Amino acid sequence: MSHNWVHPLTVTLMVFGAVSVFYFARLVIFWWQAGRFHFTVKERGLLLKHILKKKLRLSGFFQSTSALSTVIATVSAEESDTRDSSGLLEKLYYAYATLDHKLSFVGLAKKHHQHKTTESLPLGLVLTIEFTSGLRRNAKLLSKESDILLLRFMDEIDEYTEDILVYFWNHDAGYRFKSHVIKKKGLHMEIAGSKSIQQYLRRAHPRVKLDEAAHFFLLSGQDGANYEVDYHNPGFECVIRDISEGGAAIIAEGRGQIGLHIKLQFRLREKDLVMCGTIKDVYYNHEYNQSTLHMQADKDMPFKMKEPILAYVYAVTGSSS
Repeated sequence: MSHNWVHPLTVTLMVFGAVSVFYFARLVIFWWQAGRFHFTVKERGLLLKHILKKKLRLSGFFQSTSALSTVIATVSAEESDTRDSSGLLEKLYYAYATLDHKLSFVGLAKKHHQHKTTESLPLGLVLTIEFTSGLRRNAKLLSKESDILLLRFMDEIDEYTEDILVYFWNHDAGYRFKSHVIKKKGLHMEIAGSKSIQQYLRRAHPRVKLDEAAHFFLLSGQDGANYEVDYHNPGFECVIRDISEGGAAIIAEGRGQIGLHIKLQFRLREKDLVMCGTIKDVYYNHEYNQSTLHMQADKDMPFKMKEPILAYVYAVTGSSS
């Protein structure tokens, strides 16, 4: 009679043991992966609490943008002075950005096949033309006919060389191809198309479009950078066209200058923000006397200024619901 209950009990214990080992293994993997993103022991405990509270899968948490954004939104919704760990949110965004960067690489690889020839380039695309003399000028693509590209320069160009390199950005990646000048008249130029476009660069941070009025101030250098919002001095007016945690593209009147260090002040999601950085590239439009300035943000940007930008770029609502 005793044998009637021993066998079911043994099976039950074996099943319980197998399940325990399974969940323990998942916990160990999660703990190890969290360590890769430099979460402290305390932060891993807090992260585990949020994951269980939201009934998210522990396995594969760091491979799911949906799960990461859910926890980011939950932590963001907490008041900053009540957060158990100020570094938790920053590391969560780092994990999200790392995964997004990895996934976008696959997408860019597919898009690269779409840009193997100049026939795929969209009209209106801004191209940077580099002559063998070292001179660089920006132009818009107006038309494509029989392997000939018609461009219109944004600035006057007096001297040019026949052989050129052509650069352009698309989907957070930089491309280039070799070409030569066929004909030039005024601001217009015809160049040869190409069937060999190369991807040579990729942005470290994804940029998203933003049409927001802003102001910028000239700084003496990185030592003069500060992140205090200035409500008294108007600065120079500009418009932000795109933004990321690593920089922004702004449009301002006049001819811009590469190497300038500026303080960009703007409002995003009802918050006044400041980004300090260096102008790395300038697209000057002679017709409108405007410059598109590409700004690279300083690495010491405080997280309190960076967090709303990250939330905007990755479309995190900041709501725990």
